[in-house]
Amino acid sequence: MPAGYGNRCWNCYWSQKLEHEVSLNTYLFTSKSIKHSYIEFVEWYKQKQSPNVAVLNHNKFIDFFTTCDRNWGLIPTYETLIHEFKPSGLWHYLTVLRWLIATNQTVVNETIKLQLAEQSYIEKALSVFEIVPDSIETYHNSLMQKLAGDKTTIKSIRLALRPAIDIYSKYIIKSSETPSQEQIDGYLLEKKGQFSALYGFITFLNKEYTLSLKYERPSKKDIARATRKQLEKQIMELANKINPSKNDELLWYQLGLAYFHNIKVSLKILRNLSLKKGSKGLVALTLEEKEYWLPTTYSHKKIAP
Repeated sequence: MPAGYGNRCWNCYWSQKLEHEVSLNTYLFTSKSIKHSYIEFVEWYKQKQSPNVAVLNHNKFIDFFTTCDRNWGLIPTYETLIHEFKPSGLWHYLTVLRWLIATNQTVVNETIKLQLAEQSYIEKALSVFEIVPDSIETYHNSLMQKLAGDKTTIKSIRLALRPAIDIYSKYIIKSSETPSQEQIDGYLLEKKGQFSALYGFITFLNKEYTLSLKYERPSKKDIARATRKQLEKQIMELANKINPSKNDELLWYQLGLAYFHNIKVSLKILRNLSLKKGSKGLVALTLEEKEYWLPTTYSHKKIAP
């Protein structure tokens, strides 16, 4: 057994701890209906996450149940909840709303369902971290405050968080650290489509941490150089494979066309192309009645599925 858990397994330890805390919290409610709902919710939440996550987070939802207990003695309709909490306030209890929907205790309109889905995407994106980095957590909180003030939307928050999460994941940045200028520039070279979405995070970092990070769109020359460097890396990795598969062959020709001829071709098209073997380890692919010569280590005369 893990140290500190006695004779209990990890799962049993946290489950018993959760049961104890839930039992204590039920004394906060006067309504039997709310007590039952609270217990049911925490059990659902535990099944969706894990016992330890439920222990760490279940108290965040206490205010929802105490409000229902004080005002109605039960969980009312969605319309009543919206009237009481307002849409911006109800976002704090999206997990409870998901439970109510999943257990058919309430019905919400399609707009709200889409917004709940956006929140789920955010939670899933953040789950790549064992501990959410300090700057991302603070940035997320600041965006949620804007949402409470009707100054943004939950979809905009998801789009804004995506590049921030990507940078930390790509460069394995420590939780207490912030991205460097080199990391930001490198990310934008690979993900130039995220330029606009990353603006808010860079502005936030400069203001919150007194930084001077620059935010410049990569030039076409820089993008071309980065693309070529990435192709070189992929080609070298593929060339070093001892037993290449049929798909590796297709990928070799795809990368070769992109690197040597600046031509993008799908693997589907490559499957039906004929090859002509030449001298000195070269091979020609015929595409739209034009031959393109590439280096090859393969001896196949035709690329077949």
